[in-house]
Order: sequence, then C-alpha cells, then structure tokens
Amino acid sequence: TVPLVQGVLHAVYLTDNEDYVLETTQGAGAAFAAALLPLIHSCNEGNADLVHNDLMPGKLLEGSYEVVKAALERSYKCLNIQCEDVG
Repeated sequence: TVPLVQGVLHAVYLTDNEDYVLETTQGAGAAFAAALLPLIHSCNEGNADLVHNDLMPGKLLEGSYEVVKAALERSYKCLNIQCEDVG
C-alpha cells in the first residue's frame, strides 16, 4: 500500500508543483491511483472520489497535490499505515 500512496503523491506533486506534465507522469499517476482507489474506497468513498477526480486520465493537470494528500492522509488509519511510512 505504501508504494502506491508514494506513487500517487509523487505524480500529483510533480504536475501540481513542478509543472512536470509529461504523459508518462500522468500515466503513472493514473496507474498508481487505479491500484489504490479500491483500498481507499473501502475506507471512505468520499476520499476515493476526491483522489479519482484529481488523478483520472486527463485530469491530473488540474489536480491539487494538497487535496490528494489530505484525502490520502485521512485514509491512513484505515489502510493501517502512518505518515512516517509514506515519508
């Protein structure tokens, strides 16, 4: 789970804060999110929707790192991980 969270955060950070908009980054973000979303959905459907809406293909350029990070962090307890695990 931790590598999936890290992958999602890395992709959305690059596009939101570094203007790093390569298609490979967008694809990686969507792939990590696709693997992670069922886990988040089982914890909280609203958080899953936030992540999905910001990371679905074609939307990552409009996504917000802070929104995605907050939604993931609200799911950490249910996912049995901690901020320290993610880094």
